[in-house]
Amino acid sequence: MSMAKHTRRTVPLVAVAICAATSMLGAQVPQLSPLSSVTTLRYQWNAAMIRRDTARLGSLMRDDAVFLSADVRLDGRDQVTALFGRLFTSRPDIRLVFTIDTLVPAQPVVTDSIVSEYGTWQETFIDPGGTVIQRGTYYDIWRRGPDGWRIAVHGFARTSCMGNPTYCRGGGGGR
Repeated sequence: MSMAKHTRRTVPLVAVAICAATSMLGAQVPQLSPLSSVTTLRYQWNAAMIRRDTARLGSLMRDDAVFLSADVRLDGRDQVTALFGRLFTSRPDIRLVFTIDTLVPAQPVVTDSIVSEYGTWQETFIDPGGTVIQRGTYYDIWRRGPDGWRIAVHGFARTSCMGNPTYCRGGGGGR
């Protein structure tokens, strides 16, 4: 047996053994830190965007989530997922990716259930007038509740638009 095959078989068995031993001893498996949890969820958000999976996007938001920019305000998960559904239909080639620049946990004295996320986003799609590339910044507030970490507030601003001048001058249609 090659070393690669041996390693592939051994690692899952060791993981199962550790989980079983931990369970039998009554110890709890350590949970991810808030920052690690939110980072993982951001990767899942981007993956859901690539798959055009509005159900998964919705599962990463609180029911009362607020999404806002200078020209758009959406209140509640249903409004936000409806917007993404329209975007996926009208721009079938859309690619919208969020990149984390900074994660800041709330001070534990105040609460351990809030994380602020700052970053940049880039959206690319084909418009009737050609390719459009928009970039911007975003700020998200994640809150931990009984069902885990979810986006409570998402604010975004477009900082540049390249490509179709008619689209870019027109304000971009609120994303």
